[in-house]
Amino acid sequence: MRDDLQLFFSEPPVDCRDWRTARTVDKGHGRLEIREIVVSTELNEFLASKWTGVAQVFRLTRTVTEDGQTHTEVVYGISSLSPRQASAARLMELVREHWGIEIV
Repeated sequence: MRDDLQLFFSEPPVDCRDWRTARTVDKGHGRLEIREIVVSTELNEFLASKWTGVAQVFRLTRTVTEDGQTHTEVVYGISSLSPRQASAARLMELVREHWGIEIV
């Protein structure tokens, strides 16, 4: 599935009708963190046979610059929350909260 998501987000279909984005920038303590998310429902039908209830797919890119060093991490995911339940910005918040819970 990761390969399918990676391909979709790197080469979106020309006729892609649903492509939503959100971005946050946080700066403090000598660190700059940029988070960008791209969300779509375009793969729902394709993924439905293996992932019942899929409502959105996303690519989240985190870029952190600290002490002159820049590190970028890209993660892909699926959500059962529809665009009405979670906009791109809200989905990014939920993913961030999830990571916070996992780290604790």
